[in-house]
Amino acid sequence: MKRENKAYSFKEQIIELELKEEIKKKKGIKEEIQLTSKQKEMLTAQLEKESQMRKQLKELDTELESTLGLFDAVLKRNPPSLSQYIPALVGCFLPLLKSPLAAPRIKAPFLSLVSCVMPDHLKTFGTVASHVTLRMMKPECDLDESWCQEDLPTAVNRVIGLLHTHTVPTRITKGEEGPMPLSAPAFSLVFPLLKMVLLETTNDSEEKEELMVKVLQIITVHAQLRSSTNDENWLVDEVKFL
Repeated sequence: MKRENKAYSFKEQIIELELKEEIKKKKGIKEEIQLTSKQKEMLTAQLEKESQMRKQLKELDTELESTLGLFDAVLKRNPPSLSQYIPALVGCFLPLLKSPLAAPRIKAPFLSLVSCVMPDHLKTFGTVASHVTLRMMKPECDLDESWCQEDLPTAVNRVIGLLHTHTVPTRITKGEEGPMPLSAPAFSLVFPLLKMVLLETTNDSEEKEELMVKVLQIITVHAQLRSSTNDENWLVDEVKFL
């Protein structure tokens, strides 16, 4: 009988402990973990490290916001000399689109570059091309859903086709105005898209091969393109974007 009582008592204790644990879980009560002095030191050091990191990120964000504010002011004035800086700006903006901190701030300035370099009859095309470039890059920020409704491969084919039509010379009747290459700054804006298409397209169908041929023809037409300035320091060489 004593053994049975002990066994029964032990079983009751187990049930009671399980019941208490269940009640704690339901109430959200957690037992406080006791840390050793060494663990406390490590925790303090980690918290300090995270605090410093947050401070640095905040400073970087503030600096970026200030810099983009200056850029926006210049963009509103849109001086003629601004186009000379477009290749450098594109080179700065694109890597920042991969940063969760910078991408949300960089997206709008990148899209605004179209107004600086594209001729009036190609501004709409430039806007479409810039949005497709963003979609291809998969930046660390939300994109405008209204520009993402079209299937990406279809959008890429359409943009490359339009760019080819507008810039690659074809046989034309005398007196007709044919396609014209983009200016060097304008080409630097669309070149990242051309580069991604070449690098990311698998040549496994006639349609894709035709797409890649068009891209190569566009690049060939613009290969010797230079900016209009006479200052050699501002010559725009597309090869550096490769």
